[in-house]
Amino acid sequence: MDDFLLMPLEDLSIFEVKGILDMDYIYDGYYYWLKVVINDDATKKYREWSKKDGFDIYEGMERIYHTRIRGTQTYLQWTNN
Repeated sequence: MDDFLLMPLEDLSIFEVKGILDMDYIYDGYYYWLKVVINDDATKKYREWSKKDGFDIYEGMERIYHTRIRGTQTYLQWTNN
């Protein structure tokens, strides 16, 4: 597992925050891949390992998944956790 798979999905969150892509486009084009990556055991372990230095480089990808795809949290709820 490495960043070649995860970083393009993380980049989606940067494009969304900057207004380059909207959440509907991200959902329509990347729903399946975000769902697979977020729920896969190997990627979960890798994301947890990557947090060991206290810097979460995949926070944006997880925010997109939890706010739009799962619909369980708003952006403000996500950032306050």
